[in-house]
Parts: sequence; C-alpha cells; structure tokens
Amino acid sequence: MLMGVVVALGCSRLDVIEHIGRSLGLDGAVDDLASADGVTISQGLVAIEAVDAPVATEPGLVEQAGRAAAELVAGDDLEEVGRLAIVAELPDVLEQAVHRALRAEPPRVPASVLRTWRDSEVLDADDPHLAWLDAACAAAAGAPIPEVLEQYEAVRARFQASGDVEAEIAVGMGAAVLARRTDDFGTLIRLVARAQEMVRAGSDAAIPPVVLGDALTHQLSGDPEGALDALDRFPSDWLEGDWAAQVLMMQGTNLLLIDRTDDALDAFEAATGHGSTWTYAVALELLGTARWNAGDRVGAIADLRRSEQLARAIGAVSTAALATAHLAVLEAADGRPEAPATARRAASQSAELGDEPRRLLAAAGVLRLAGAGDAAGAAREAEALELPTRAVRSAHWTVALLGALEAGEPVAALGEAHRSLRHAIAAGRSGHQHLATGTPAPAADRRLLPGSWCEPEPPTVELRLLGTPTVLHDGRDIGHPDWERARVRELCLHLALVTTSARDQIASRLWPDLTREAASRNLRVTLSYLLNVLDPGRAKGVASTLVDDTAGTLSLASSPRLRIDVRDTARLADQILTGAAAGDEPAVVRAARRLVRLPDGDLLGGVASGEWIEQADRARGEQVIRASLAGGPALLRAGHAELAEAIVQRGLVQDPWAERLHQVVIRARLAVDDLDGARRALRRTQRALDELGVRPEPATVELARLVGVDLGSR
Repeated sequence: MLMGVVVALGCSRLDVIEHIGRSLGLDGAVDDLASADGVTISQGLVAIEAVDAPVATEPGLVEQAGRAAAELVAGDDLEEVGRLAIVAELPDVLEQAVHRALRAEPPRVPASVLRTWRDSEVLDADDPHLAWLDAACAAAAGAPIPEVLEQYEAVRARFQASGDVEAEIAVGMGAAVLARRTDDFGTLIRLVARAQEMVRAGSDAAIPPVVLGDALTHQLSGDPEGALDALDRFPSDWLEGDWAAQVLMMQGTNLLLIDRTDDALDAFEAATGHGSTWTYAVALELLGTARWNAGDRVGAIADLRRSEQLARAIGAVSTAALATAHLAVLEAADGRPEAPATARRAASQSAELGDEPRRLLAAAGVLRLAGAGDAAGAAREAEALELPTRAVRSAHWTVALLGALEAGEPVAALGEAHRSLRHAIAAGRSGHQHLATGTPAPAADRRLLPGSWCEPEPPTVELRLLGTPTVLHDGRDIGHPDWERARVRELCLHLALVTTSARDQIASRLWPDLTREAASRNLRVTLSYLLNVLDPGRAKGVASTLVDDTAGTLSLASSPRLRIDVRDTARLADQILTGAAAGDEPAVVRAARRLVRLPDGDLLGGVASGEWIEQADRARGEQVIRASLAGGPALLRAGHAELAEAIVQRGLVQDPWAERLHQVVIRARLAVDDLDGARRALRRTQRALDELGVRPEPATVELARLVGVDLGSR
C-alpha cells in the first residue's frame, strides 16, 4: 500500500515517506519498501525505478497521505507543498501555499511554479487565490506595473468582500511593493488608509502597513525617534523578504538622522539580505550614504556603483537615476577623475530625474568646480542650488556648500527644524574658514565638502590577489614599480593568507634554496619593497600600521584601511556556511550578494608556484566548495535562483564533478523558466558522472525526469 501511495504522490524524501507511513498506521512499511526491487535509498532520498504495485485506490487514502506530507514539509519547501496539494487535490493546502509564497518579495517559489499552481485546476474558478496567482504571474512576466496594480486591487477587493483579512493585507502589501517601485504614492496612501480602517475595526493583521505609514509620517516631519518607536511595533512574523528590508532601511535612515551611524550601517547591511533585486539596489544606495558618513569613501562609492548597475539591469529607472546622481556627488567630492562622466550619465536620464536626483546633480557640479580650485565659479553655480524642505541627502550637501560659499538663502531655519543638518552647518563654517585662511577643514567635514579642502587622510588600500594582482589606493591603481617584483607579490600573498607567521618560516618558504641568513636578508629587502607599495606615504624609519611586525612574526593588519580579496572571500564563505547551518537565509543571501561582487580567479593569476601556495589554494578551494554546497540550496529556497547559480558556479570551478552543485544549477535554470538551460546543465552533469564512472543520485534522476532527459542515452 505504501508503495502505491508514494508513487501516486511522487514523493522522494525519505523523511516524508516515513511520516506518511506513520500517518497511515503502516508500521514497518518503509522497511518493506526499502527492500523492494527497483527501489534505491541514498542521502535521504528514495528513487523508484520500476513499480509493479498498483496505486492505492482506497477512498481518501491519497488525500490523507498528501495532507500529512504537506504538513511535514510546509515550513521548508513551499514548492513541494504546492505539488502535493495538486496531486492529492487539496485546495485548502494550495491556498495556504499561495498565501505563504506571495506574501514575500521575491515570491518564495519560482514563477514557473506559480504558473503550475494557477493552471492546476485544483482551485475553483471563482477562488480569489486563483486571481492572485494570475496577477503574480503577470508581474513575474514583466507586465506593465499599472496593469498589474489593477489586478492586485481587484484581488484585494475580492478578499475584502469575502472577509479574509489576512489575505487582503498580504495582497495589499504586495501591491505596495509595486507601487513603491514607480513612486505611486496615491496607491500607497490608499492602502495605508484601508489598513487603518481595518485596525480600527479590531484587525491585528492590518498592523504592518499602518506601522510603516506611521513611521514614515514621523520621519518626514523631522521626528526620527518617533519613527524608530513606530517601527518597533512592526509584527515580527511579517519580517521576511521585502518587508523585512523596508523596516531595516527605515530604521537605518532614522538612525542616520540622529547620528547613530554605526547602528545605521548595521541596519542597512542587514537589509541587503532580504527582498528582491530592486530592494537590494535601494538598500545599497542607502548603505553607500552610511558608509560615506562613516568615512569609508571607497566602500560608499563601490556600493553606489553596484546599486546603479543593478537598477539599470532590471529597468528600475528612478532608482538608477537616484543612484547615479548620488554617485556623481561622491565622486566629485572625492576628486575622482570619472566624476564628470558619471554626471553626464546622470544628466542623460533627464526624463527620469526627480527633484532629489536633480538637486544632487547640481551639488555635484558645485563640488567639481570647488575641488578644482575655482571657488568663484563654484559660488556662481551654488546660487542656483535648491534647498529642500526636509533633511534628504541633497539638503546636507546644499547646506554645507551654501554655508562655505556664502551663496543662496540663509539655511539656519532648516537646520533648526532638522537637527541632523547641524553637521552640514558646521561643515559650511569649516569650508568658509578654509576659503578665507587656507586652513584645511577638519577631516570629519570631508563627508560634506570637497576632499581637497580638508585635512588629508591615509588612503584605503585594496589588495586584489585573485586573478591579476593589483594594488589600489582609494580606488586608484598607483602602478608602483616595486609591485612588478614577483617576490613582492608572493610575500604579500603569504602575509594575506597565513596570519602571524614567524619570519624564519616565511623566509624559508619563499627562498627554500637559500641559507637562513640569506633568506632572512631577502625577506627584509622584499618587505621594504612591499611597504613602498602598500604605504608609500609613511615617514622614513616609521613602522607601517598596515603590517603587524611583532615578536618575530609578520602579518598584514586587520585594519579598515586595508581590504584583501582573499580574506574577504574566506570571511564571506564562512558566513554562508554559518548562516546555512543556522537556517538563517537572510545571512546567506547577504553574504552571497557580497561574495559575487568580488573578483574570482587563481591566486596571483596562477603565475606563482610553490608548495605552500598549493596548500593554501587547496584549502581556499575546499572552503568555496563547502560554502557552495550549503549556500546554493538555501538561496534557492529563499527565491534567489540566479544568485544560487552564481555561488555554485564558483564551487564548480574548484570541483567540476560535484554532483550536488550541478543539481543546484539545474534547479536554478528551471526556476527562471530556462528549460533548455536546465537540459544543458543536466547533460554537463551526466558527462561529469561518466568521467567518474558513478551512477547518478536519486535527486539527479528526478531532475532528469523533470527536464525530459534520458540518463541512459547521450
């Protein structure tokens, strides 16, 4: 009987099959199943190649088994819950899966699964969940947002009429996500107003949108503490996907307004682990603001560039326009040579530029002139700056520049209304003093003035040791001739990978054929060359803060001034492993998004050789494989198929025969409706297994069935 039920439901997970057996009162049936011909059990999965037993036909048996199976997997695999609901014809279970999948953004299942649910005919034609699925499928297919919003509003109204409050709120929150992408404040206001009605009627389910509306009202009125207090009331069970990101981004924004920059950084960093690509782009733009305020110019500019890139890729024109204009400001303040090109790129989006991007772009023009020493020209340009009515990004720059250049209207009233602008007012005074006396402005004011006006700060040094070895100072390749020395690069790699090594050990590894004295002498000379590259501005005879040289050991320092790609890769891979082990999907998403931004490649471009390098590279590769194995499935469950594939591809570079990594690639291709790509990935898996001479796992067999590939043929 169990065999027939398992075949009817198409179950492959051993724990689910055992649960079905218990729910049907079939003690020992799993053992009988395991011993049957054509049944293979491996790695917690069951593959049934041939079945003679008929499918169970007792009334309600398949429905009972399907309901039991769905209850077991409900928390960790909505795709499987929906499949079971369809096979066992359980409309209530499918409705629950729809609700859970569509309450998050991105949806918790791929678009292809949503279409399968919609077309299954399990839901009645007049069931609003079916219309909800249809609207979600239209959104996933890229239908115009106004049209999708009309569908969402119609679905919301049907749930309102039926009295299903939770579903109505979930649909309304989904509509709010779309409305925010197009700055459709009318829709947002209507949704919040409806939620307020529901709260007054006693509905706790309507609290999330009301809280967000309340927080935004406090924020816009210059009351960041009130906004933070409101956000503390946001229900924890709604903190997933896009809405978790929105709460964190609003928290970060208001923390910045009360000068709690470190806490704001934490909030924005956490936000990058939630939500869709659009939400990620917005979070990065905000994160760039916080990094800049914290003095991390390199990190801020990198985040804004990534934000612009992502927004352009998904067609989010208003988000891209804001990111580009903001980037133009930061590059101009930092004296970057690419600043004019960025400003032209921003100006070319004139049709998409809202008020805030225009104000930022105008500030960028003043900063470029001021940084080039043309104070008079900067003052003339500053007269046209538009002072916002609240403390948005452009307000800080405008207040500081007007104060420094004595142009435009007084800014004291705005500063009194928004105390976060006191830094801008102080920076304006410092800038004015610099122009009058030549005295550099304090380094702390660099965040709102041209960098050339301020006290100099040591550069941020970036070491890129994966792929082509490169050293960057504040984002610029200084092209130091000592970096062309192979031993200098090898020493740098050793100090980056092997922390706190004894000097004698380093010398013997790099110069194994020399005597101890000769090797030590070479180490001293090579270290001096390396310091010339890393820290050329240090005073002669003064130790560098970028190298720890104590008690006979050497290592590169753990300093915010020093960024090393191999260390960052190891740290992020470890975060993926830790997050996956803890079931913390946002932590996995956050770390994976950071990891794919790092370049990949061989150590020192594959040029360097030596036993110690081979050992270090092997350990690095094993860590990447482990992170891919753990992170890929977690990312798929979180609805990030493309990110999952990007992560496991890094693992496949290290181990092209890793069957489970190949499985993630196939599933990722299926998740984005790329059946041809899934078949190609399946064929690559087959070739890899043939090279090893091993049989495919049951999971691979199941994937082959899904994509229509016969593993017995080539």
